[in-house]
Amino acid sequence: LGAALVGLAAINVLVALASAHAAGRILAGLRDEAYAHVQALAISYHESHRQGELMSLISWEVQTLSTFLTTTI
Repeated sequence: LGAALVGLAAINVLVALASAHAAGRILAGLRDEAYAHVQALAISYHESHRQGELMSLISWEVQTLSTFLTTTI
């Protein structure tokens, strides 16, 4: 019984580590895509919007997804 509990605990740790790694990779991909998208926007877009507004939006979106992924997975 004791060995089974230790085995289950080890499996739970491995699953948690794998989930955290997967969430990290997903978020890194999203950050890369957001950066590429911002770079592809026309200069006129950047001239007509405040820089902090765009940075704040991207940061908030990624943080919201990060919270979702880390609490859901």
